[in-house]
Amino acid sequence: MNNNHHAALVLNCGSSSLKFAFFKANEDSPCIEGIAEELNSPNARLKYESPAGKESSSIPLADH
Repeated sequence: MNNNHHAALVLNCGSSSLKFAFFKANEDSPCIEGIAEELNSPNARLKYESPAGKESSSIPLADH
């Protein structure tokens, strides 16, 4: 049995944010993508989108 599953996690890190996207092999659109932003402030948030819809939440004590 061959259980090889190929995927890619793409990260783009900035000074106060992190963008991400997760791709399954042979698919042009990401399975999930989003951003963690304002990571150096009390207003830090995580926003992401998947086939299930869009979500957003605060990130308590997010500091780097």
